[in-house]
Amino acid sequence: MNFLQWLTIAFTAFLFLLVLTYWFGWSKPDPGKDYRWQMLSALLGIEGLLIGVFLQENRVQDKERQVIEAREVVANSSRNLTRLEDLTNRLGRQVEAVPAARASVDSIKTVISNTRRLQAPVLRIRPTVGREQ
Repeated sequence: MNFLQWLTIAFTAFLFLLVLTYWFGWSKPDPGKDYRWQMLSALLGIEGLLIGVFLQENRVQDKERQVIEAREVVANSSRNLTRLEDLTNRLGRQVEAVPAARASVDSIKTVISNTRRLQAPVLRIRPTVGREQ
């Protein structure tokens, strides 16, 4: 957990104690003045904002994890694609004489090049979700 999440939890505990203290009269108001409901609603509003920030931070961290995982998958796929390309090149050298086999190898090479073209934009994405640069 990061600092913002700890701050939210600590402030929630503080507000809980403050509301209990005020609600049960341990902090005595002047006679005829009772602001308990107004204080409770104001504190709950502040708490709602803090919980919203807490949830948003969790979403940002989840998106960052997803971006990092996606980059790992693309990098792994790229390594496997390089291996497949090497195997296809070796196979292509062996099937020079058979036109049907050569057409199959060319088809595989076309798929490899199309896949590489689709991977290029994903590899350039940086995991900076929710952060200003």
